[in-house]
Amino acid sequence: MDRFVNEELFDYILYNLCEEEVETKGEIVNDVFELRVFSYDEDDPEANTFFKPNFYHKPSGFKMCWYKHPLRGIETNMELSHEDFASVLYDCRQYYLNARSDGFTVNYDIGNTRWWEQ
Repeated sequence: MDRFVNEELFDYILYNLCEEEVETKGEIVNDVFELRVFSYDEDDPEANTFFKPNFYHKPSGFKMCWYKHPLRGIETNMELSHEDFASVLYDCRQYYLNARSDGFTVNYDIGNTRWWEQ
């Protein structure tokens, strides 16, 4: 996975939306995805591994682990194109927005979704 492109997609589509919650709580776990901050807990052998990944999209089975910061030194359990990765993130974003109790909605049309090819 190209870190620059996917980091931009990750931040724009999903992380900027729920960063405050995940940084405060340490994780977001729901029916569609799991998102966790990097764990410094040396007593938890499953932290930051595919057993307890930093990002997990349940419908696709896509898992991603990183070192300290999102998408830094990542390991994934499968290869995804930029389009597929964006689709996974939009799925998570939509579920997160629909699950919010405050009714907050965001228009996430980013125009040319293939901007990395320009």
